[in-house]
Amino acid sequence: MRFEDLLARKYIFAQKRHSALTICSIVISIAMMTMIACCLSTYNAITRAAVFDRSPYHLLIYSITEEQGKSISAYDHVESCTLEKNPETGGFTAKVLFKGYLGKWEEFFPKFNADNKLGLQLIDDESEFEKNYEAEESPDYMLNYELISKDKIEYNGRMDTLVNMASSMIYAIFIAFLLRLIIDTAFEVSSKERERQFGVLQSVGATPRQIVRIMTHEALLLCAVGLPGGILLGIGVAFLAYKAVLSSGVADYYFTAEKVKELVHFHISPAMLVMCAGVGLVWVLLSAYGTGRRVIKKSPLEAISARPNAVKKVRRRSLMGLLFGWEGKLAARNSRRQFKRFVITILALTLSLTAFGTITSVVDTLSKFMTKAFEESGMDYDLWVGAPDENNIKENVEALQETGYFKEVDCGTAVPIRWDELNRNQCMIMFYTKGEFDKYFSNSPLSYEELNASGGYLMILTDPAKKDYSPEQIDVTIKRRDKITAEEAASLPEDEVETYKPHSDDPKAEGLLYYKKTDLPATLKIAAIVREIPDYLMFSTDVRCYLIGTAEQFDLGREGLFGSSVRLSMDCVLKKHSDYDQVKHWLETNSSGFTLNYDNFAERRSIETTITSIKIFALFFNVLIGLIALVNLVNIISTGIINRRSELAAMECVGMTRGQLRKLALVECLQYVIIACVGAIVLSLALLAGTQFFLRSIQLIEDNSERLVEFSEPVIRVLIAGAGAFVAALAASLIPLKEMQRTDLVDRIRTLE
Repeated sequence: MRFEDLLARKYIFAQKRHSALTICSIVISIAMMTMIACCLSTYNAITRAAVFDRSPYHLLIYSITEEQGKSISAYDHVESCTLEKNPETGGFTAKVLFKGYLGKWEEFFPKFNADNKLGLQLIDDESEFEKNYEAEESPDYMLNYELISKDKIEYNGRMDTLVNMASSMIYAIFIAFLLRLIIDTAFEVSSKERERQFGVLQSVGATPRQIVRIMTHEALLLCAVGLPGGILLGIGVAFLAYKAVLSSGVADYYFTAEKVKELVHFHISPAMLVMCAGVGLVWVLLSAYGTGRRVIKKSPLEAISARPNAVKKVRRRSLMGLLFGWEGKLAARNSRRQFKRFVITILALTLSLTAFGTITSVVDTLSKFMTKAFEESGMDYDLWVGAPDENNIKENVEALQETGYFKEVDCGTAVPIRWDELNRNQCMIMFYTKGEFDKYFSNSPLSYEELNASGGYLMILTDPAKKDYSPEQIDVTIKRRDKITAEEAASLPEDEVETYKPHSDDPKAEGLLYYKKTDLPATLKIAAIVREIPDYLMFSTDVRCYLIGTAEQFDLGREGLFGSSVRLSMDCVLKKHSDYDQVKHWLETNSSGFTLNYDNFAERRSIETTITSIKIFALFFNVLIGLIALVNLVNIISTGIINRRSELAAMECVGMTRGQLRKLALVECLQYVIIACVGAIVLSLALLAGTQFFLRSIQLIEDNSERLVEFSEPVIRVLIAGAGAFVAALAASLIPLKEMQRTDLVDRIRTLE
């Protein structure tokens, strides 16, 4: 066994407490990296599986021959080619999966196209496919950009991956800084304890290179235990986080129960585990090597005779002294003995408290913003239900209320009009039930009942040129629409027919619908004018005039004025969220014609569960960061107490009581915690202020929206976490102090520091 390895082993087993704390530091550091790596690989694998399940191809080619399909299957870069025959045309549709890296698509595709004699036209812009789709002109082929990006088989996909990696570097740097702090501090403490030993070794012939080797051998031995332990702990914590996220229900809002079992699994990437172990090993060796280099800068005589804990300059006054008397002065003096270790410990604890106090507050702020955005955009409902054309508003509302599922049902519609006096066509009559009217027009000069009794309309003018306009009535042209059959539409002039294509996801869609256009002149009474435009109407900047009416007005004028085929929709709020599945089933099976146009409930819940998942992950992340800071703090404080055995014994000899010693230990712990808490509070408030500024800069919140950002929350969290750190630090200080006091004073004074 080599000399360096022998000494490293002897020190590790002789100093079991310090060795155990150093191993804990390595284990927690590696566990954090491993947890993040496992969570990322799990997320990437699940999203890739979801994309593949939805569209299992990189390239979809329409209408090719069987020979062309066989040629594609035999192509070098093709992993598989699945052919599906079209019974109507007799041609085949090919779903192609590529293997390996293809390079740039615009360079690969022409060769692929020519080699297989496909005769396809190159479309290298995703927007071109969307244009063709909207124009109902199917392209000859379709690229699955999502799967291409996930599999990184094409240049742009790799570039996107590189951009995402670059954007996440700030988090990697933050984590790496935390890990380096704790590992470096652990070896710094070890070297300070043994400066005299290293000086003696050099004086009897040990070379500087051998001293550095002792430190690096010690690091390798500790890594032999710390790296496997950290990887196993990280995998375990990541799996617990994965299970906790699944229990929040987030997967159920993206997949069916069958798809959850099929697609959602915990994934471990061996390559990422090797990377985490490699990074951890490099950090540990760099810390050990750097510490060894600092040790050998001193000459043997200097290392043996020097007092490493000496304070070159003692301040007569200090803040701790003013607050806690002479015990505070001693605590401040002790922190200046090894100022670097003191600063590193404060930084690690400050960053830990900042993360604990800020991450949850930032996520809560974003959650509150999302809720506010839904409310202000008029989307504070659960389901947007399409109503049968043949029913009026009253009949639709009563039909849904009779189901017993809904707390609120608000129905509304809009009828386009032309107002020649405004010289614009962008005008609308909008009809509301009482619930929606009271919600959107709380500042109306007339109540819903008064407006209905008047037989007139509220006028809202968005045209700046008409702000002072106050007519009693206006002459308009109502654009009436009546539903007709395809045969009736064919017999009418083309300019008198309007077509409508129902949403493709609607199971009750009838295909292309036809409406007869009729322009009817009408004189409408203006009951009152609303000068303040509701927020949700401000999004429609093209509309220059709104006329607001009641549901009863619409029902009375539907047949004679507005037409029998005006499409109605209802905003519905569930009585109980547990009824959601039953309501969806009712809408799917109901024969009366109700359709689910938009599922706002599922959209909101998916956002809420996603935010909950982020909170769960942040909780595990904060726990590991807290453990890092805690191990660092315990290591520094307990080592500081043990290294001052003879000094503390001398103080007892000159009259210091055991109670005063305990007070000194308490003040030293407070010194760390108070400084870290102040720094964490400042950083947390700065981060929240930055979040608020960012939301304002992209106009997601307005200047009067400070209520979204609760600046008191991170302060409370930091103080609670600081109290926990103080308790742990006090225990780390009092336990070794109590053990030392069991030893005779003379023996303690004779002990070498």
